Amino acid sequence: PSRLASKPMGHRPKLWRYAQFTVLFAAFVIFAGAMVTSTGSGMAVPDWPQSFGTWMPPMRGGVFYEHGHRMVAGTLGILVTVLALWAAAAEKRRWARLITWGAMIAVFVQAGLGGLTVLIGTFRDWTHTSPLISTIHASLAQALFALLVSYATVAAPGWWSTAPRQSVDRRLARLSKGLVVLVYAQALLGAA
Repeated sequence: PSRLASKPMGHRPKLWRYAQFTVLFAAFVIFAGAMVTSTGSGMAVPDWPQSFGTWMPPMRGGVFYEHGHRMVAGTLGILVTVLALWAAAAEKRRWARLITWGAMIAVFVQAGLGGLTVLIGTFRDWTHTSPLISTIHASLAQALFALLVSYATVAAPGWWSTAPRQSVDRRLARLSKGLVVLVYAQALLGAA
């Protein structure tokens, strides 16, 4: 009986663990995207959604990074869709469900922006992509990651606790919000 009393009401441990896994996988996708940029492989594949007219081209040179990023990003799209659907079925808090739906929308917009980057680059003779589209693509990746981290945080057992919460100093809360804005602004500048 005491063990049952300590379990937070409404907490879904499997959903929380899945959300944590999705966050880790999203971090890997961001790393893979950074490798595309760092290796100069951004236009190694001239078509989209396929690569050289196939779903699995030879993974050599820049194709490894470019097509590899597409593969892991596609997997993330599936993971985020499952997260949103699972949360829609199991999550009682509407605002928390909205976080997962926002992440699902963001991941599909990300796919579209990635494809648009390739198609614009192909139209421009494979050598130049749109800096604006590329910047939005990189910036939205950070926002998507923040949404996933946010949901994994609010799905944690501590958020379901019925114990009284300590109040937070308002000044500290404002400074924390300002820090989030500054960090995202830095990410935007880095993407640009």
